[in-house]
Amino acid sequence: MALLIARLIVIVLGGYALIGFIFAIAFVISGVERVDQNATGSTRGFRLIIIPGVAGLWPVVLAKWLAARRGRHAGYIGSATSDMSLHLRWWLVMTPLLILAFIVALINR
Repeated sequence: MALLIARLIVIVLGGYALIGFIFAIAFVISGVERVDQNATGSTRGFRLIIIPGVAGLWPVVLAKWLAARRGRHAGYIGSATSDMSLHLRWWLVMTPLLILAFIVALINR
């Protein structure tokens, strides 16, 4: 049972990383300038540097990219209020999942 759970965790994390990497490539090519106007005309080096961060935080970056595509003002997209709301939602989702994973790990040790 523990091996099955470990495999499932590896598959889920691998899928998350794969989706993140694919998203990061698409974002770096066409989305970074919409989310941050200061990135207009940025170099290839800058775009390569941000790929790991975008891949790891792709759900947050996707939300900001979609908001920018809807025409919301750049200041609103990165405002403290919208970021805090997004972080709160992630905290409310991830905390029970981490607690559940910890309990399952303790049961199956």
